[in-house]
Amino acid sequence: MDRAGQGGSGRFRLRDAEAYAYQGKQYGFPLIVSTSVFIYNKTLLDELGVEPPQTWSEIDAFNAKAAKRENGKTTRYAFSVPGWVTWYYDPWLINGGGHILTEDGSEAAVQTPDSLRYVENFHRWLKEGVVHMGYGKGASDNMRQMFLGGEIAMVQHTPAMLKMYRENANFEVGVSFLPGDQERTSNIGGAGIVMMDGIKDDKKREDAWKFSS
Repeated sequence: MDRAGQGGSGRFRLRDAEAYAYQGKQYGFPLIVSTSVFIYNKTLLDELGVEPPQTWSEIDAFNAKAAKRENGKTTRYAFSVPGWVTWYYDPWLINGGGHILTEDGSEAAVQTPDSLRYVENFHRWLKEGVVHMGYGKGASDNMRQMFLGGEIAMVQHTPAMLKMYRENANFEVGVSFLPGDQERTSNIGGAGIVMMDGIKDDKKREDAWKFSS
């Protein structure tokens, strides 16, 4: 990754096997997993003299340079965040110091000031017209086409799509971690593999182990 390990406090963490464990006991293993990153128009950002923000404090300055508005309308968004699945939101909330659940896991923690920071800032950026959020039918394809067409400077997406972007873009494509000033967590998503406890047949258990290995 072009910007891997640069800027921000805390550590970059990719929770893989840990995501399939509970209270120290392993219940499954990652099979096809990914994480979300910023995929950006490096050619454009180099021309503008900016780099992907690595901390929350850098985002507004980045938006001011990367977004483009003409006659009250946005002709280029600074970045886009997918609105079709909450998986893309989690690292923003966590990296800004917020929490999805309270420490004991008994209730949602989105009402805390650090958690609301994410909601309030995204609401402001959307109102300012500098950030794009895709939702509804065809949202993923629309976001990809807008990025490739120069209407978005940077998109949050899975690196599984990186090859597609690089093969179809007429500009250099870069990759960056998401910004954060309290954490630099990159949550995983995708599919894991488990063996159901109800399997009694030894042959089926053996086949399952062979498949997983």
